[in-house]
Amino acid sequence: MTRPPPTDPGPPPDAAALRKRLRNSAFAYVGRYASTAENLRRVLARKARRIEGVEAEAARAAIDEAVAFCVENGLVDDAAFAAMTVAAGKRKGLSRARIGQRLAAKGVPAELARDALPAGDDLAGAVRLARRKRLGPWRTRAVDNAPEKDAASLAHAGYPPALARRVARLSREEAEAILEGGEDG
Repeated sequence: MTRPPPTDPGPPPDAAALRKRLRNSAFAYVGRYASTAENLRRVLARKARRIEGVEAEAARAAIDEAVAFCVENGLVDDAAFAAMTVAAGKRKGLSRARIGQRLAAKGVPAELARDALPAGDDLAGAVRLARRKRLGPWRTRAVDNAPEKDAASLAHAGYPPALARRVARLSREEAEAILEGGEDG
């Protein structure tokens, strides 16, 4: 089986064509995914590296222009992204540390991430995760060393070991009272 000959990429795009191409790529990306300005910058940089013959300085200028346009027109909002990510993480039962890691990975500024993360400890989040994973009070089958295994699973998910042990040993009624009251401590 032979491969077809590579197509000639043609001449490198001029500055205006590059700006248009990267802006269109930015529109396509933010139309499909929620993003931060820094994450969009990374996506466009990967796209620009795949375009043959483009100089790094021209690509950087076109990327900055496309990201600035998206931010100015409300297509990219770091604060809204942080709030959405925190809310989704809380629903899933993720720890504050794990949510903070996700925000940092997407390029949310540290100050904005700190403001978006809820205060208090992670008790309600750990209980939500235990319910979702059927740990602790929601365990359906008896297993040797179940509380230790459940605590290890919660600790692996980013919860402090003492909190993980506490949640693994809760009764079902105590856990449901925490969830109903939204108690975080």
